[in-house]
Order: sequence, then structure tokens, then C-alpha cells
Amino acid sequence: MKKWMTLGLMLASVTAFSATGKKVTLKIDGMTCSSCAKKIEKNLKALPEVSSAHVDVEKGKAEVVLKEGKTLEPSALEATVKKAGYEAKALQ
Repeated sequence: MKKWMTLGLMLASVTAFSATGKKVTLKIDGMTCSSCAKKIEKNLKALPEVSSAHVDVEKGKAEVVLKEGKTLEPSALEATVKKAGYEAKALQ
């Protein structure tokens, strides 16, 4: 029973992140300056599903808003940040 509850919670969190127009917050590791933030922001904004992205070096976080009618899995955002040379984890 616990296994099914855990699976249900995991699926619910993925659904929440991929909802239309949803704001996704990412915890980002490895940023040291505003140039790092701008590089990550640029890469996130390049995704066709992303409406806007803002990266805060001091907080170590990025906020990404999906375009109306678009969906995107958190893993795609995390992979985009990783390609830029940093580590990211989607927060709930």
C-alpha cells in the first residue's frame, strides 16, 4: 500500500510541474556570479515551452514560467541547466 501511495505522490508532483502556465522553481548549484545566472537564464528562455525565466544568484534559484497551453517535465528544465554546466533540482 505504501508503495502505491508513494508512486501516486510522485506522479502528482510531476503533473503539478507540467501544468499549463505553471511556475516551476529550480534549486541551482554551482552559480558564483551574475554571468552564471545570465547563461542559465538564456538557456531556459531558449526552450519553446518557456514564457519567462529569472535566475537569482544569491538565492541559488530559478523561476520558470511555461507558456499558456504548453507543458514541460521538470527533468527537461534540469537537463537544460545541466547543459549550461550547472546542477538543478525542481522544487515543489
